[in-house]
Amino acid sequence: MQRKLEQIKYAVAGTLATVLGDHFKPPFFIIGTGRCGTTLLVNILNTHSDLLGYPGEANELWHPNSYPYSKKSIDTVPIVENPRQFTDISIQNWPTQHEQKIQKRFEGYNFAKGSKQTLFIKSAMISFMIPKLRTLFPDSKFIHIYRNGPSVVESFLKKEWGKYASYFDSQDVYRHHCANYWNECLLEIERQRVEMSLNEEVLFEFSYEYLCERPTECLNKLATFLEINSEVFKFDTTQIVSQNYKVGNYAEDDDWDALLQMMSEGMKLKGYM
Repeated sequence: MQRKLEQIKYAVAGTLATVLGDHFKPPFFIIGTGRCGTTLLVNILNTHSDLLGYPGEANELWHPNSYPYSKKSIDTVPIVENPRQFTDISIQNWPTQHEQKIQKRFEGYNFAKGSKQTLFIKSAMISFMIPKLRTLFPDSKFIHIYRNGPSVVESFLKKEWGKYASYFDSQDVYRHHCANYWNECLLEIERQRVEMSLNEEVLFEFSYEYLCERPTECLNKLATFLEINSEVFKFDTTQIVSQNYKVGNYAEDDDWDALLQMMSEGMKLKGYM
């Protein structure tokens, strides 16, 4: 109930902002596969006084009839099974005037919390709707943080399996879908980068590994992209430690052969092979 009341408040604030002529700065979106360091990135960005992070991923707003999956009201597969189909069906079933609802929600949140700050929204479930996001927010920017495929797959298994255990026959089947999902997400973002001519002023991409190995250098480049002062970040970068060791030596493990083959295009694209 509390969350619903807050959503209504931000929608009203969005309408008020329009009436008062408040200038809504174009937001930026953090996209990727999930399990790739986006939470770490959000924690860092939230320490900058010129930035305002939207709480949560707003996936109930992006996918109102299919998220959470256990409560879906339309016939669709889990996003890890077929992310393009999931996204297309979700958008096709948006309620009437849902686009305006999305715009007012974010504009209202920005207005209520600090209209002089730049709003950012993080979600692992919007990587296949970049064209739609650019339609809703024409001057928006994107940050794509990606991570070594095997580490993402193992993290999905550890953190997300419980949500999907009843939809897949086994953990091996789920891991195969996660591997394919990781690969498809990277290829989709690359496809949109080319087709929509998303230059370096609109789309900033970097790896989780780069953030962990050279955090200061990475944040300086990120600050340049966002046109903010990197010295204002208050995050203790000594806390940034890669968790990739948890996946083990997958390159010499025969059990990874099929998964690596499935991820080969994305792994090559991002320099992991």
